[in-house]
Amino acid sequence: MNIEFLQPVEITHKLVRKTAWVQQEGWHSYWESQKLPKPITGNVVGKRQVKNGYKEQEVVGDSLAVFKTTMSMTVYLVVFSMGRNPVKVLPEHIINW
Repeated sequence: MNIEFLQPVEITHKLVRKTAWVQQEGWHSYWESQKLPKPITGNVVGKRQVKNGYKEQEVVGDSLAVFKTTMSMTVYLVVFSMGRNPVKVLPEHIINW
């Protein structure tokens, strides 16, 4: 998939960051795909890596917690208007590009 900067695209889902407490393991942070009520058209303004994982209690220098990555994904940043932040979108949720 070759997507260019400012290319118009239509998306069906967006990613939302979730956090949950897992007993004996601690805080788990993950990205969840959220279906949109209808496809929305926007423009691609960037590309990022996002990670799922958990915080492990560990002393490293001055830090008491370390984030351990369990999965990494490439996402695109899509913007719809000047007044809104871009949304993160998986490549498989981009249509009509």
